[in-house]
Amino acid sequence: MTHITIRPFQPHDQAAAQQLILAGMAEYWGDVDETLNPDLNDIAGSYADGLFLVAEYNGKIAGRNLLVMLNEIPNRSVNDTLFIVAHSMGYAYSLGIIEELRGKIAFGGYYIISPENASAGKVKLDEWGQVWQYGSDFITDPPCLQDGVAPQTCAGGLSENERVYIPENLYYRKGFFDSHFIGYYEWIFKIPEGQKGRILQH
Repeated sequence: MTHITIRPFQPHDQAAAQQLILAGMAEYWGDVDETLNPDLNDIAGSYADGLFLVAEYNGKIAGRNLLVMLNEIPNRSVNDTLFIVAHSMGYAYSLGIIEELRGKIAFGGYYIISPENASAGKVKLDEWGQVWQYGSDFITDPPCLQDGVAPQTCAGGLSENERVYIPENLYYRKGFFDSHFIGYYEWIFKIPEGQKGRILQH
């Protein structure tokens, strides 16, 4: 799944953007002298009178920013565990974050709620402690109760074993917009122990 966002540079992009540019220069030239690029030490200040754009590819910049912040935490350990809740277009974004953090932090739970274009992405089940995809049932729900914002398909790498559908008794919370609305998914926290979709306590 490719999801690219072009936006103006923000101060929190500093570390990731500087690292990315220097890595690109080193890859091209074989080596790089960081002292020759003082403008990269303060991108916001250096380009205050110009325009510095950031392209986020599936959330990779966000992943790098998160890693920078994690590394600033005292006593951080590679055994620290990451849990992700992704809704709608956030699913594509989360895939980029995961790709950037893979091997640098333990993955705990991945909870995917009414994702957009889910079949275009891929989840590696074996690297997570728990994975669930919640949403409407594209096969059995009548059209009037479907998620009309993001018609639901199975995320790549998952099967019916990891899919959990909006309960029948909550039919009044189904519909073109309602099946997609994140505010109507509090039921996932009430799934009884031992049942499919139950979120383990941590």
